[in-house]
Amino acid sequence: MEGIKKAFSAMQAYSLKMDAIASNLANVSTRGYKKSGIEFEIDGSDIRPISYVNLSPGDLESTGSKNDIAAAGGGFFELSQDGKKVYSRSGKIYVSESGSLVDEAGRTYSTYDEKSSLSPGVSFEISRKGEIIQEGKIAGKLKMIKAEDSLSVKPLGGGVYEINSEKKASTGDILQGYVENSNVNPVEEMASMIRVMREFERLEKTISQENASVTKMLSSMGKF
Repeated sequence: MEGIKKAFSAMQAYSLKMDAIASNLANVSTRGYKKSGIEFEIDGSDIRPISYVNLSPGDLESTGSKNDIAAAGGGFFELSQDGKKVYSRSGKIYVSESGSLVDEAGRTYSTYDEKSSLSPGVSFEISRKGEIIQEGKIAGKLKMIKAEDSLSVKPLGGGVYEINSEKKASTGDILQGYVENSNVNPVEEMASMIRVMREFERLEKTISQENASVTKMLSSMGKF
């Protein structure tokens, strides 16, 4: 029975790993997306899955559009969404009617000077250090942070994340006119999917053999 319990625990863990692979493949083209993964921690017959986000940078792609920005290095843009702070590596940037900088979903970019205000309909530039320049004047500076613990970075969908650990200011550059592509390698993900499917087959065989052994043992006991 111990073998069956361990095999079932492993199958549950591998099921989560398969979900992570499927999510990665679905987000190959999502800008700023970070690959999700599952590691296993074994405690006796229990196998505990631990989810993490791979923070390695994706390739930077030039678009020539001033409405595209990307973080070079390990930093994240901080944005506000429904009163919560969320984080992104790459996205669109616009000036709202109220003079705030927002992304395509209406989330507001944080700045070091929360009173920063821009003129709607007027061209603006973002320097490599995050300075927001409009009509030759610095109107503010985009807030960039760096996560201290990659295990605390949780995906919210669409290349947006929450970070549940200590955060420090990032010194990485900001590139206007660029986007960061996903860091998912589809060939590696397909290879991982095949390995997980083979593990499922092996575990199903193990459970079938264990069940057969238990059934045989119970049948033998019934003869006495």
